[in-house]
Amino acid sequence: MTTSREVFARRKLGELDEAYQMALQLMKEPDKSEWDIKAFGWCLIDLIKRDVKAGGSENLKAYCQQLESIEVSTDDEILSKQRMYSLTLCSADGQFISKARFLSKQGEYKQAIEIYRKVASSETDNTDYHTSYGWDIYKYIKQLFSAEHKNILRIKKLLHEYLSLNTERPSQLHSSLLFIASRIANENELDMLAFLKLWDISNLRQEDYEKHVAEDGKEYDSLAEKVIRQASKSAEKSADVLSVNEFLPYLDEAIKRFIDDIWLIKSKAKIMLSLKRYEEATRYAIEFTRTKNMEFWSWEMLGDIRLASNHVTEAVACYCKALLCNGDDKFTGKLRVKLAELLVELTDFTHAKYEINRVYEHKNKEGHKIPDKIAEFRSTAWFASSGMPESNNDFYKRNVHIAESLLFDSLPWIEASIGDSFSLKNKPGKTMRKIYVKSDMGPFEVVIPEDKHNIPKLEKGAGLRVKGEFENDERFNIYQVEKRAFELKWDIFPERIGVVDQVNYKKKVIHFIVQAGVDGVIHFDELNDEYREDDGISLKLARSKTKQGVRYRALTAMKSDLFPDSSVRKEFLESVRVDKGMGFTENDIFFPPPLISKFNISNDETVSGVAVISYNQKRDSWGWRAVSIDKKEMMETNNVITD
Repeated sequence: MTTSREVFARRKLGELDEAYQMALQLMKEPDKSEWDIKAFGWCLIDLIKRDVKAGGSENLKAYCQQLESIEVSTDDEILSKQRMYSLTLCSADGQFISKARFLSKQGEYKQAIEIYRKVASSETDNTDYHTSYGWDIYKYIKQLFSAEHKNILRIKKLLHEYLSLNTERPSQLHSSLLFIASRIANENELDMLAFLKLWDISNLRQEDYEKHVAEDGKEYDSLAEKVIRQASKSAEKSADVLSVNEFLPYLDEAIKRFIDDIWLIKSKAKIMLSLKRYEEATRYAIEFTRTKNMEFWSWEMLGDIRLASNHVTEAVACYCKALLCNGDDKFTGKLRVKLAELLVELTDFTHAKYEINRVYEHKNKEGHKIPDKIAEFRSTAWFASSGMPESNNDFYKRNVHIAESLLFDSLPWIEASIGDSFSLKNKPGKTMRKIYVKSDMGPFEVVIPEDKHNIPKLEKGAGLRVKGEFENDERFNIYQVEKRAFELKWDIFPERIGVVDQVNYKKKVIHFIVQAGVDGVIHFDELNDEYREDDGISLKLARSKTKQGVRYRALTAMKSDLFPDSSVRKEFLESVRVDKGMGFTENDIFFPPPLISKFNISNDETVSGVAVISYNQKRDSWGWRAVSIDKKEMMETNNVITD
């Protein structure tokens, strides 16, 4: 008796007609199994594909009817999909679709798309057909992108053609077309807000939110982050209020998710301004300007928002702050015109005249057209009769505190101390300054440019106060710096008690330790006294992060009668086992060779002295190391034992 296994074997050998006849016999059996039906189905699928490819239609109708009549379990996903595909090939347009797929495999995507267009109206509900159509659109667009001269208009038409298809959404295909749209938006050739409305932003997949990591390890923004940022820029200028409001929840979610992307915050501020939601616009603009407080255009944006809500004094102050950040006439022309207009309204004609004249002279020098507003002002009676200062810088500085209060009034002042200044090796003339900021975990170091925030000219250790905050719980941004009253230098640092465990006369440094992991070196030149091993030392320590890890530097150091507790320093009286010039005790105190040699310690000799904790790099563990020997005590102890 024929079995399904035999049918599959014949089919595998390519003997389709024989396999089909055997399967027909199986289907006549009253107790046919599920595998009998599968064998029959696969034979029909292969026959349909063969005849469609060969252009033969004589038996297609019969094969199609037989394939439609059998029931295939939905659990068998592969067979189910192939069945649906084969039934499509049996339709009136089946041969066209088969040809389109053949052309696609040959890389002839344009010709394949033309065939899909011809049969589109009769295949409106067939998602498999539409998916193949969509992938060919995507592949054809990639071809167009690789051309020397990209036809952006054709690409955009193809994108809209894709959007009319009945494809699975969300899906890899759908996201792939969004990636194409993002590339066009990068070239300012596509309104991403409008496109996302058609594409439907709710179709973003989890994978679309994941950053792309290149082969060289470099990370790139996720697709979701890129398109939301692009749509945000479109929304800033969009007149479609409904679309903007529909988009806002996705922008808010992106701001929470992509916490490092400050440009989303900038866009939110501008969108709120366009919607005339001024208080929200101010809130987001303040958040953004805090991170970009040295950029003139950041302050200009905040000024524009305060002006729109009729806070004229604050707007003037923000524009003044902006011009202190950057006075380059190549970039500040429009800003100066805005400031001049406000000053004219406030009848502050002398300062307004300076701004107007500054813009006029620069435009003349560069051969540019004089702005209409500038020409209009210059023709007025007040302009002719008003005096003009040599510079408006003093005026700017008088107004700066109003602008800065917008950003920083809500932040508390924090005590700080001024540290060293140093030059950057790769940037000649660029001087940096260390500032130590007080915190519950101890002072921490912040490094900022010397010319930032008008840092007071004070001696190291002098008292400051700062306003600032942590960026994503990592980097601390300083926004304002002022000097403060103080009695002692480095007053924000607590006194730490340590012990000197090494004196290196060759390198002229001492090494101290306060606790496990808190240690450092001090050069002789920085010390006010001579030290030897086991001297107590009172310290104020600056902690900093380096590529090698956390490091501690002594800001002050004085001899002390105090010592660290017994977890750091302990006295001992023990017998020493000497081996190869090194010594060890039963309690694992290590005696370095110089100490053995200096005191001529012999094997099994009882020794008294002081040991300090020491890190063993080879063992990656902490132990004890003898740092000093009480010679007198050692002799007396050994005499008692001898007697």
